[in-house]
Amino acid sequence: MKKITQSILAVSLSASMIFPNMALISNAEEANTNGIENNSYINNTNDSTDQPNVEITQLTNPNAIGLGTITAYSLNVRSGPSTSYEVLGLLSKDTKVDILGRENNWYKISANNLIGYISASYVTLSAIEKGIDVSKWNGNIDWNQVKADGNDYVIIRAGFGSSTVDPQFKSYIEGASNAGLKIGIYWFSYATSVEKAKKEAAKCLATIEPYKDKISYPVFYDYEYDSVDYAKKVGVTITKDLSSKMAEAFLSDVASKGYITGIYANKDFGDRYFNSDILYANNLWIAQYSSPCTYNKPYMMWQYTEEGIIDGIGTLSKPNYFDKNYTYLKPTNNIIPESKIDVSLISVNDIKSVTYTGSDIKPSVTLTLNNENLKESEDYTLTYSDNIDVGTGKVTITGINRYTGTKTVPFEITPKDDNSHGDDVDNNISESKIDVSSASVNDIKSLKYTGSNVNPGVTVTLNDKILKENEDYTLTYSDNTSVGMGKVTITGINEYTGTKAVSFKIIPKTVSNISLDKKTTNSISFSWDKIDDVTGYKIYKYDEASKSYKHLKTIKDNNINTYTNKNLNSSSIYNYKIRAYKVIDGTTYYGKYSSIFTASTNSNIDLSLASVNDIKSVKYTGSDIKPSVTLTLNDKTLKENEDYTLTYSDNISAGIGKITITGINEYTGTKTVSFKIIPKTVSNILLNKKTTDSISFSWDKIDDVTGYKIYKYDNTTKSYKHLKTIKGNNINTYTDSNLNCASTYSYKIRAYKSIDGTTYYGKYSSIFTASTEVNKVTNLKLDTRKITSLKISWDKANDVTGYKIYRYDTNTNTYKLIKTISDSSITSYKNTNLSSATRYLYKIKSYKIVDGKTYNSDYSSSLLATTKPLTPSIKLSTPSTKSIKLTLSNTSSRSTGYKIYMSTSKNGTYSYIGYTNSKTFTKIKLTKNKTYYFKVRAYRTVNGEKIYSSYSTIKSIKCK
Repeated sequence: MKKITQSILAVSLSASMIFPNMALISNAEEANTNGIENNSYINNTNDSTDQPNVEITQLTNPNAIGLGTITAYSLNVRSGPSTSYEVLGLLSKDTKVDILGRENNWYKISANNLIGYISASYVTLSAIEKGIDVSKWNGNIDWNQVKADGNDYVIIRAGFGSSTVDPQFKSYIEGASNAGLKIGIYWFSYATSVEKAKKEAAKCLATIEPYKDKISYPVFYDYEYDSVDYAKKVGVTITKDLSSKMAEAFLSDVASKGYITGIYANKDFGDRYFNSDILYANNLWIAQYSSPCTYNKPYMMWQYTEEGIIDGIGTLSKPNYFDKNYTYLKPTNNIIPESKIDVSLISVNDIKSVTYTGSDIKPSVTLTLNNENLKESEDYTLTYSDNIDVGTGKVTITGINRYTGTKTVPFEITPKDDNSHGDDVDNNISESKIDVSSASVNDIKSLKYTGSNVNPGVTVTLNDKILKENEDYTLTYSDNTSVGMGKVTITGINEYTGTKAVSFKIIPKTVSNISLDKKTTNSISFSWDKIDDVTGYKIYKYDEASKSYKHLKTIKDNNINTYTNKNLNSSSIYNYKIRAYKVIDGTTYYGKYSSIFTASTNSNIDLSLASVNDIKSVKYTGSDIKPSVTLTLNDKTLKENEDYTLTYSDNISAGIGKITITGINEYTGTKTVSFKIIPKTVSNILLNKKTTDSISFSWDKIDDVTGYKIYKYDNTTKSYKHLKTIKGNNINTYTDSNLNCASTYSYKIRAYKSIDGTTYYGKYSSIFTASTEVNKVTNLKLDTRKITSLKISWDKANDVTGYKIYRYDTNTNTYKLIKTISDSSITSYKNTNLSSATRYLYKIKSYKIVDGKTYNSDYSSSLLATTKPLTPSIKLSTPSTKSIKLTLSNTSSRSTGYKIYMSTSKNGTYSYIGYTNSKTFTKIKLTKNKTYYFKVRAYRTVNGEKIYSSYSTIKSIKCK
């Protein structure tokens, strides 16, 4: 086979063997090898490269998959594929056998009226087809010439690896198919894991799917030393276990799509890199470039050369070489079909001559296979012809149920004897009948319970004559349904009389379908199909010391069809047999032993070799911390409490915790892994106080830590820089000073714990952001008061952009912005359009704009200022002698009152003479005919302070 690397398969010869597909193995129970000629052996020094010229033998039995010849002088034929099954008969050396199927190292065969199983080690198979295998290295091929050269098939490389299709694949498969050749496939693998093998299978299936109906030979998995070398280069060591698992993954996916599967290997590679299970489960294609092939397992095909010549392709000077192959077994899925047995191959007893009666004559027949009699109406039916007149009658046997085909057997009908003795004979003398009670009856073998009537045939012999059922006797059966003792009563008829009763055993069914449920390093659990009409089951285990099966367990309930054998050794193989039993009146009836069930305990795998996932740091909680783990070993994820247990230590306080992983069941040893327990994350950071140059904050105290580390964002490096280490977990406040006013600062905090010189950090807190204050406005005061305006002023604030002036709104009960001053040097403001004698409340904020963002200070102290009242006007009159009346105008209800001043000269001294809160005031007790001068001013009292208007214009009048 020309590989992707064009490497040449190494020739590997080992112990000398017999011809293709047969090895001589010393096994006194299976074969008698005494007397085998010396020249039956192949000299193990034979390394001749001469190509064998093997004769092709055609299959004649449609149910056969191959033809073989017995090589042992006597070979047991058994009822099943192991030495635990009963022997059905013997075959002698050179007997030809039809191969009906294969199970592991056993063939199911048909020969000499025997159908059963023989060891494959004592059979030489005949080649039944021949063919070639090709890849792109073979170039262009004349497929009609390949067919004309006598080839039956071709195995075509579809591709290799996980993505490469052989560039000649399409032209090869279409050309070979058109030429009438059978087609198989091989895929060269470079897999290094089960997953990659499945990926290669997917590519292979996608490539061959359009030609599925043309593929009748297997799809072969080709894994070789080149594959192993490639894996080594990429850091993977290919073991027998890994190689077998990859093959299983590839071939299972291929088989699931309906293809027959196979494995290509040479003798050395197959035994070194594939376990027996995967080899037995597939069709084997063995490469060995020497004759004969000496591989010691049953194989389907033998690739015997890579220098084969096809007539008409290539020349003597420039030959075109091909890999050539012989096929010894038809491609199958290695499941032995339940094929029907042809009755034409079964032996029938000689039918003695029968005397003419004038009516239908129906002699009984006995069909024997594997030394057991077949049953009429269960295994076959009988049809009679030419069975009245003297001459040759015929009975046609037709197979039914498990049997098929027909077989016709002749028998002679002879004339009656004439009565020629005349009067000397007394025709009235009656012929005496023979009593069958003295007849001998064959031993009836134990028969299996079926749930229906069990009617075994019998052979009745009397006076050296075998009597015939329904001619000499009839049979009546009783107690023949349940397990126990059945009875058959033989009743004589015609020339026979009397009865004879014989008994036979009906034994439980044979336990079947034993399957593995579970296995560990010290136990094996298995189950089997439940059997009706039994008391229970007895389980036997093979004892190596005595080389026999010893009773292990009696199960006294037929519904309990599972058992677990405990306290076993690890990595050990155990063999079991089971048989059902039934107890009746103190007598126990046993079924036959089951097939041997073989299972092995798991190996004690050292957990120290397992890989464990990285365990992330876990936060301190104050309680036990038990992080989960994931263990992986040999591509398998192990299960807690099935494969291992976990023990935790040092897993409360911050620091390094430990997990001890202890193997259980099939795993042993311990593995310790560590994980970090880190302090809790600092939380609930709150602003305590801020000024124009400091920010104070606090956070929740954390237990089990050494202290805290505080980090502040640095705009220059765009990162957080360490600011302060606080040693002591009880100190959970900090003040950052010497800051710029009206600036934003961001902080993170994390707790830490120091243990033996190692520091364990908690995660960073959420970001805490705060801003310093803007310088507050101070010394807000009233500068000028007028009737409709107030002028206020304040001290200049440092490092601010400007000021915002707010006035209290009595309608909304809030301060509203009335003016923004964007020049910090302007420290006064005149509020105009006000009402007279009205109170106004002011506050001011300074503000600063930084990077487009406005920061405001807190409000200044409030300032209460009141506008002046209106300046009143006065009108004088003398309503009576010695009195003057003042009448006021230009007044306001917001004024609290009016103060009156009087003088006796215009520019003289004015004296306060009284006040009024109305619009009139009268001065009495004045001097008659004297002139008086008056002026008035309004006032409003606010918080005990009188706010005065300007004086009115001076008015004068002469008193009456």
